[in-house]
Amino acid sequence: MIRRMRFACLAVAVGLASPALAQDAVADAAPTVCELHVWPAAAMRFANQGEGHNFKSGLSGGLLAGFEPPKRRGGLWKRVDPDAPAEKPFDLLSLSEQGVLLSASPDGTIFGLPGHRLVIHDTALTSREIRGTPGRYAAGSSPCYADLVLDSLILSNEWSNGQNLKSLYRFRDFGTGNTPTRSFGAWVQTRLVIEPEDIPAKFDEAKAEMRAAFTNNVALFGAALTTNATTGTTKQGKKK
Repeated sequence: MIRRMRFACLAVAVGLASPALAQDAVADAAPTVCELHVWPAAAMRFANQGEGHNFKSGLSGGLLAGFEPPKRRGGLWKRVDPDAPAEKPFDLLSLSEQGVLLSASPDGTIFGLPGHRLVIHDTALTSREIRGTPGRYAAGSSPCYADLVLDSLILSNEWSNGQNLKSLYRFRDFGTGNTPTRSFGAWVQTRLVIEPEDIPAKFDEAKAEMRAAFTNNVALFGAALTTNATTGTTKQGKKK
């Protein structure tokens, strides 16, 4: 009788322990979650490239030769309605709006990283952080990590090429290490229809066009990044 009770107690103990052991086994077998951390641009800038700038720096060059800070063109971006708040280029795509557009994809598939979970940050990195951080930008991130930074976002008005939204993206893949195993950066651009001087009267249309151009630039960079992964090129398209 006592022996039977001992066996019964042992069976109960094993039964209670089994679920915990099974959970531990599942946890040990679970794959490492990969994350792609994404940072938006701090603000949109305006670059006005006239005919004179083209003669100075080439028909297709000199993007920043005619750069004018938004504060010097503030009056141009005010709405026609006098009761409406003043609008400037960077208000066409705020940090929060960039974040919403960047998070449209459920994962990193558009960037050739289907197994990566997207982590969209609501603040921008400074130029010093972008260029002076050799390791990961995000502390305490997943063991499997990659990052993508929208370094520059420019509304460009060019004499030779019309209006474009230009985006400079910088990508780094760390894998499970602390140093990048792959880095890639590229400019992409999408043509805009609404003229800069027409933005005050067509502000809502311009905002919608800008969002569409932003989304298209994301797709263009994603395609370039995917091509980079398959062709074995480094930043600026140079062969390894």
